[in-house]
Amino acid sequence: MPRIYTANEQSMTLDLPAGLVTFKFPDPEDKENRTTIVIPEGSKWTPTLHWHEAYTEYLQVVKGRARFTVGDEIVERGPEDGSIRIDSYVPHEFMRADALKPDNEKNEGDVEVREWTDPDDGFREVFFYNVMSMFKESGGKLTPSNGMQLLATIAYVDNYVVLIKGPFGFYLTHGLYKIGARLAWLLGYKTWYEEYTPKRYHAIAAAGRQAKHGKSL
Repeated sequence: MPRIYTANEQSMTLDLPAGLVTFKFPDPEDKENRTTIVIPEGSKWTPTLHWHEAYTEYLQVVKGRARFTVGDEIVERGPEDGSIRIDSYVPHEFMRADALKPDNEKNEGDVEVREWTDPDDGFREVFFYNVMSMFKESGGKLTPSNGMQLLATIAYVDNYVVLIKGPFGFYLTHGLYKIGARLAWLLGYKTWYEEYTPKRYHAIAAAGRQAKHGKSL
């Protein structure tokens, strides 16, 4: 089916069930692939608890305060605290520090979190562009159709959602991804789309992490 063209957009804002979120993508002239995630006042958006297997991820609050879950640790951090290193296979998520607090303890203003990875090859931006574009196309709603698309994409781009904590959850997620991604492929869904992805990321998107990092898909 025809898809909206978002590959040239430098930011996207979505109104999701958990609240608003804006992704500011790396400047094409900037050699560093650093995406900034903006969570406005009142939003309870979170990327949900997940892990990566091919990358070390770094997160740094550049404005406001955020609440991070990294493995079994929960911490609140601001710009003065520097970056957090998240090793591969470590479940993590973040949200506004006041997201779970009562209204009288809410903070004003946006929270901004900068994200980058090692290797810094742009593969995470393939994920951000494709998932954000998919939700933009559906008006922020999760439907059976874009649910299959989401599964095809996240299974490809090294983003594993924690369904159940513990060792069994690891195998459950991998099993679901393997079955779901295969079904999505049979139904004609792609892992990424040129309409969503800037040309500078096409090579890494096509190579995938299997060719880039020696990981099996």
